[in-house]
Amino acid sequence: MLTSETLDYFTGEAYITRPIRPMKSGKEATVVLCEAHPRTGRDLIAIKEYKPIEERGFRADLAYMGADIRTLKARDRRAIQKKTAWGHQMQEGLWIHREWERLVELHAAGCDVPEPIAQGPRSIAMEYIGSIETAAPQLNRVRLGHREARDAWERIVANVEKMLAANVIHCDLSPYNILWWDERPVLIDFPQAVDPRTARDGHELLERDLGNVARHFERLGLRVDSRSVAHGLWVGFMFADL
Repeated sequence: MLTSETLDYFTGEAYITRPIRPMKSGKEATVVLCEAHPRTGRDLIAIKEYKPIEERGFRADLAYMGADIRTLKARDRRAIQKKTAWGHQMQEGLWIHREWERLVELHAAGCDVPEPIAQGPRSIAMEYIGSIETAAPQLNRVRLGHREARDAWERIVANVEKMLAANVIHCDLSPYNILWWDERPVLIDFPQAVDPRTARDGHELLERDLGNVARHFERLGLRVDSRSVAHGLWVGFMFADL
């Protein structure tokens, strides 16, 4: 469930009244379904609590954080690169704040992402996608008919286009971090997202994201040219046509 620090924060700030059950536990974070406090106007809230950075991939984190690290003071950059205790704390804060900022930006841009509610100690409270009985399934667990698959692919591409217009590339997009609920996809997990204006390999990252998703739909019988789609989106981004 939630650590006492996170639980005390969100109950004390009147975002939740109690945790209900864990929904997902991965290598980076645990997501817990919670009963929302009446003042939020919601019934349920999901809290994503990150695991300590020592339990995650330090090297993998750094691979996505170049632009963020360059904005820090030289002392803090060196601490992160040398993997000192202070560097770990700085990196952890950047990693979590990155996802918070991306969710805020993308929700404001009209993307299909969970609405961010509050940022807590090593955690984020966000809109819960699902019902009290069951959480929204990952896209890879859903069997879609041909028309549904076509509509889902087109909506995911539309989301990727909106994200690109908001200067965000997911960098780890796949059927495992797309939820399916109310006949629509919901994209999740953004801490590793990068800004295409500063990412040296933005085109390749965009192509990889769409390729990962396209392979899932190809297994459902839907043929799509993800490389062509990625190229078109990238050209639009480069010429500010998005």
